Amino acid sequence: MSAKFIKGGQLAIGILERLGAMQPIKGAIYNNIILSSSEPDIFDKYDPSIASLARYATFYWPGGDPETGVNFETFALRELPSPSEAATEAARVRRAILGAYIGSAALGRVPPEMHELWRITEETLTFPAAIVQLSEACKKFELPLVVCAMSDITDPKLDKRIMHMWYPSTIHPGPVLKELQRVVHDVS
Repeated sequence: MSAKFIKGGQLAIGILERLGAMQPIKGAIYNNIILSSSEPDIFDKYDPSIASLARYATFYWPGGDPETGVNFETFALRELPSPSEAATEAARVRRAILGAYIGSAALGRVPPEMHELWRITEETLTFPAAIVQLSEACKKFELPLVVCAMSDITDPKLDKRIMHMWYPSTIHPGPVLKELQRVVHDVS
């Protein structure tokens, strides 16, 4: 991940807005899960009363972003960090993603019907075949495989960030997170 952030393109920002509103993207349904991380400033407890404001969004496009052509990018969603902050912030986002995992509490909030869909997918396609198939579909329809947003929690008493990951609903989020981590590691 470079120390240079870019301002999000219209397509990526539009996709992030639709994901935040739980709306399909070109007919594709994405789920959202809160990620835990080995990074100490990542808050991973679900509390609907805690407000957050998205700061960065990381996209992995298997076929490339239709606007920029790149497969992997991290956008600054509000203001771009100053040049002196960019390296620190880029490293922070990278460490948070590489240290991310899906906690049992997050999986416990997933409805049983979704667990059943994942089970059916896993019986039909094993990892990595499921990721390969989803990546091909994402290429064809110019969709991201995964979007990870890092947000500031607005309550100053917490002084933490929270990470949300959106992924195709037909697959368990674990393999999708592993694919994102592989890409982050390879790009870094």
